[in-house]
Amino acid sequence: MSLKKYILSFLLVTCGLSAIASHIVGAELFYDYLGNNNYRITLRLYRNCGCPVNTPCAEYGDPEYVQIFDSLGNYIDSIPMALPPRDTIQPDITNPCLSPIDVCIEQAFYMGTYYLPPIAGGYT
Repeated sequence: MSLKKYILSFLLVTCGLSAIASHIVGAELFYDYLGNNNYRITLRLYRNCGCPVNTPCAEYGDPEYVQIFDSLGNYIDSIPMALPPRDTIQPDITNPCLSPIDVCIEQAFYMGTYYLPPIAGGYT
């Protein structure tokens, strides 16, 4: 069978397949210095919660982990953060030219306070 026939066969087989995905749609990671080498680390995760029928939505991790490295990129620690309560974000469409869209986004704010002693070069 020639290469053209293989490619044509592949295209005919795959054209009838549909791909459906659900996933984390955004994230933010930040920290606040609280004094005495204590830091509040916050991880905000956003996921699609409007999945088609028979398609599981992406799940939040319980826990999610934040990795800590030194300034040279050497692994220091992995901080587990327990799954917090979740809530749904309402779309805020203020442009009168746009039609309302059917979007479901859920957010979870992972948060914890951690002690990170000073080291040369700091942390990443």
